[in-house]
Amino acid sequence: MTFENRYLRDRFRIPETSSIFVYVGYFGYGRGIDEYINVFEEVGDRAHLVFLGYGELLGHIASRVKSQSNMHIHPAVPHQDVVRVISGADVGLCMVEDVSLSDFLSLPNKLFEYAFARVRVLASDFPAIRAVVHQFHLGVCCAGGRSNLERTVQEMLDTRGKVPVHNLDELSWERQAAVLVQGYERLLRR
Repeated sequence: MTFENRYLRDRFRIPETSSIFVYVGYFGYGRGIDEYINVFEEVGDRAHLVFLGYGELLGHIASRVKSQSNMHIHPAVPHQDVVRVISGADVGLCMVEDVSLSDFLSLPNKLFEYAFARVRVLASDFPAIRAVVHQFHLGVCCAGGRSNLERTVQEMLDTRGKVPVHNLDELSWERQAAVLVQGYERLLRR
């Protein structure tokens, strides 16, 4: 299967006039899935939401979105295909619920997948996430809660576009692995 920039738009017959929001990852609790569905039920055809992944809430999502023409489910794809599959989206959703310190301090993989796909990010306004989003101009951060999410989605619909082309090498696994190895080497020398 080949993936092109129009893959999601063509697969789900999304009109050119509609923005594509994508959620990538595990369909589980603590990931804001019900909030996304609630917001996109109200948005209408101006924006489509694609869930790409797998998980325990798949049946729940399927039952909630089956009557919604602007919400779709795509099965999980191999990790090496994620960036290519989502590259035609307009916005990647990275809203983490503040259910633990680990979540509050997290840097989810999806944040980096969206960045390398040049998809604008709508992310939680948590310190580590905010730092990356702002440093690399990846999109916007949003406080939790449905009203904040609704307002930010509407604002993003009014400002369509791709992530500016910045050097994202610093975010790559190769670059981060080198930093990690250097840290271990320093630690072992002590």
